[in-house]
Amino acid sequence: MNLSADGKLRLAARAAFLAGVGLVASTAYAQETANQADTGGEKKDEATQLQGVQVTGSRIKQANITSSSAVTVIGEKELKLEGTKNIETLLNSIPQAFAGFGSTDSNGATGTATVNLRGLGSAETLVLIDGKRLNPGDPLQTPPSADLNFIPAALVEKVEVLSGGASAVYGSDAVAGVVNFILKKDFDGFQVDSEFTRTDHSDATTYTTSLLWGSNFNGGKGNVTLFAGYDKQEALTQDKRSFSAFSITTPAAGNRHINAGSRTIAEGRLYSYDRANAGLSYYGIIDPAGSRSIVDDDNRTYNFAPFNYLQRPDRRYHLGGFAHDKINDHVEVYGSALFLDDRSIAQVAPSGLFGDVASVPCNSSLLSAQERDYLCTQAGLAPTDAANLAVLRRTPELGARQSDLRHTDYRIVVGARGDIVKGISYDASAQRGEVIYQSGTLNYVNLTNARAALNTTTDASGNAVCRADAPAGCIPLDLFQLGGLTPDQANFIRANGYSQANLVEQVVNGSVSGDLGEYGITSPLAKNGLGLALGWEYRTEALDYRPDSLVSSGNLGGVGGPSPAVAGAFQVNEAFAELTVPLLEDKPFVKEFSVDGAYRWSNYSLANDAQSWKVGLRYAPVEDVTIRASYQRATRAPSVSELFSPQSFGLVGGSDPCAGANLFNPDTGQPFANIPTQAQCAQTGVTAAQYQAGVTGNGGIQDCNSGQCNVQTGGNTGLRSEDSKTYSIGLVFTPTFVKGLSFTADYFDIGISGAISTLPFSTIINQCLATGDAATCSLINRGPGGRLSGDTANGNFVQATLINTGRLRTKGVDFGADYRIRASTLGLGNVGAFSFNYSATYLDSLTSQPGAGLATYNCAGLFGTTCGTPNPQFRHKFRATWDITPIGLTVSALWRYYGAVSLDTNTDDPTLSNGRQNTIDGKIDAKQYVDLSGTYTLPTRDRNISLRFGISNVGGQQPPIVSSNNPNPISSPPFGNGNTFPAIYDSLGRVAFLGVTANF
Repeated sequence: MNLSADGKLRLAARAAFLAGVGLVASTAYAQETANQADTGGEKKDEATQLQGVQVTGSRIKQANITSSSAVTVIGEKELKLEGTKNIETLLNSIPQAFAGFGSTDSNGATGTATVNLRGLGSAETLVLIDGKRLNPGDPLQTPPSADLNFIPAALVEKVEVLSGGASAVYGSDAVAGVVNFILKKDFDGFQVDSEFTRTDHSDATTYTTSLLWGSNFNGGKGNVTLFAGYDKQEALTQDKRSFSAFSITTPAAGNRHINAGSRTIAEGRLYSYDRANAGLSYYGIIDPAGSRSIVDDDNRTYNFAPFNYLQRPDRRYHLGGFAHDKINDHVEVYGSALFLDDRSIAQVAPSGLFGDVASVPCNSSLLSAQERDYLCTQAGLAPTDAANLAVLRRTPELGARQSDLRHTDYRIVVGARGDIVKGISYDASAQRGEVIYQSGTLNYVNLTNARAALNTTTDASGNAVCRADAPAGCIPLDLFQLGGLTPDQANFIRANGYSQANLVEQVVNGSVSGDLGEYGITSPLAKNGLGLALGWEYRTEALDYRPDSLVSSGNLGGVGGPSPAVAGAFQVNEAFAELTVPLLEDKPFVKEFSVDGAYRWSNYSLANDAQSWKVGLRYAPVEDVTIRASYQRATRAPSVSELFSPQSFGLVGGSDPCAGANLFNPDTGQPFANIPTQAQCAQTGVTAAQYQAGVTGNGGIQDCNSGQCNVQTGGNTGLRSEDSKTYSIGLVFTPTFVKGLSFTADYFDIGISGAISTLPFSTIINQCLATGDAATCSLINRGPGGRLSGDTANGNFVQATLINTGRLRTKGVDFGADYRIRASTLGLGNVGAFSFNYSATYLDSLTSQPGAGLATYNCAGLFGTTCGTPNPQFRHKFRATWDITPIGLTVSALWRYYGAVSLDTNTDDPTLSNGRQNTIDGKIDAKQYVDLSGTYTLPTRDRNISLRFGISNVGGQQPPIVSSNNPNPISSPPFGNGNTFPAIYDSLGRVAFLGVTANF
């Protein structure tokens, strides 16, 4: 049925639109340039070439506009060939992108997906939908970032990626670049699209289904397009792959991998303070055989792989619509509405008692004679005394810990645009975006109840009972026999927390754009006139975070610590201007020479005022060659979440260099070489007794649990805007003597000062050890036991709240090449055409100076506890495609390459090195993947049904494996997972997809 031909549908759609019923809308400017890529040698329509358009990176609307900055375009065809089930997968595969949050995060997951251009952080990348800002996707995520899950892949027409600063044009956040999603808004007809993916292990299945309907009206001057979609992703736990079936650790000697896990075990591990004070062995475990006794610690660990997700389960509902109606040349009204409901479960191993202190009476009925002798008599305690213990006991009786993450987002845009007079146009719009965040933290331990149930007393009959001040219903915990925790005891300590937050962003924008050539304002040596844009923008962001009492007080064991309620807002007024000036055209040795500039002034209600500007040029000595260059100053103001996010505790991958396990080598019976000295550890808060116990192999400080240390994070209302400068120069080569060939090379240099960030855990520890610097040493808070993990009530954490830190800088070169040739040109007959696309990035440097006066280090070609996820110096994608047009078939092959990287701690840089070599994790070799895919249009009468199919990672390669646990927690969460880096390397193995699109 041809819906577009139904006059009643047209009339109803137009009436609904004009009445304002469900006004939905197109916010896009025409994004394509006047000279689009040749798709097969067809002559372009003259009217299309002369139409005024806008390009990503500019608000000027001109027929001849071109960019002085590099823009990468990813078309709908590429989305089809990649079998893109989500946007994050597509963007993470381009050479300019680095790892961000995504579907492969579990421990520490936010439930969102982000893009991180140039490795400068996802907050430095501005995401647009049809040229307008997309609001942050999570109220509590710091740094804040747009959620790519909000954008349904089936609705994307193309993606334009502009590398380098663009704050003068778009405002704050466009430091590393801009990603502009152009959505389908003028659809006429009805489309059903569905895709299915599954691994060769028959798991990690995903399903996507979408419906798209559109109808033109008003003689083609108006359109309504509606969309609905559903996505589902099935869970995959780490134990389903051999490389992640156990947590991998590298002993301090650094020469081998061994299976490991958490020292908080299901049997229960006890640290006896009394035995330690008596000079006796102080770690014991509850008898795994089931007797009520304490046996010598055999260093067993708990394997959390069967619980932790390698791929989170997720389900999404998308709804959206666009509408516009051109009333006359002066007024076109438009609007859009997009909605997302996304629910994802992040799961990790069961909760427990992670070093909680207990005082157990020596005459307690819970203790057997053997246990009483072990804890009390041997330690010199009398029957009337109490044994003092630290308890590391996993609680599988409560089930796996889960974070039930739900984001309900909507974004509404309404506006009007049109021509004021010939050559002068306007665009005015208002938009509101909101994310409603709900989080349930399930199956955790209520620490207040657990501590009350641990610190018992005895009644007149000698039975263990809770103290008088214990919460109602208290039942003593029987942790002294395997399986001793009864359902009633488990229910008393079970806790489910809940929190909710809203983040609202509102933007009002108005601009005027003019092609002044229409009024004779033209350089005497050029044909085209000056282009000008002027505008004003108002933006506000508001945050409201509401946790329940368990979350706000930090009373959930295994969460980290308190997370109090908070609310706040800021506003910004901005004025901006752009100018493009063609100076010379069609002169000897000058085919084109033009300059462009932009300026924006921003007045913030809380942060400092900021100024952004840009100067660019294009010079084409001949038609075949163009040189482009730009110098830009960009800014990023602190977001509402960075200003007001609550001071709370969390976990970070790390290891304590002064912990006993990192000082003494049990294989040799001697201290490791190059360990910190007693004086250095004292600078971090370690006592002489703790250091001596560690260095002599008698225990000392316990290292962080499972390679995760406690950090205190949170916002800071005193933050100021970041300032960045971008230099770029590039070459575009389109030889007229080779039809269909183009080549680009662009050098970039982006530097950020006053970056809004936290000092990395490893930087704080290493800087304090090396220099004794008070500014960093004061951030280390050791509790009575000296640990940097476990209960935070008395310390045991490193403070890492947001500050304006030092400098970030990245330099490199982007390369691109495209070539398309018809088969007939090669003498192969009418069998279609061949196309080749190549894109690559060489990363020359990625430097960081964490704070004023601190050393600068370079992470290009490195990965590790300081440099984070791998930063290959060279990455590329090469696609070869054969369009067999006579039979409607396209076949394509994609080659993905990720260069080798080395471990940061093995370098000679003292800022990165821990003084010991880790040979087994020292290098990740270059990884290469080949993907095969294709599309096929069925030979129906209307040719309205097409299939797409493919296999990624045809070779079925496993990802590189590196340590994720102490003492070298390199691939720790959130961006590391399952002993690897799944946001960079293929972690699921070989994945096949099949999709179908039907148009009616």
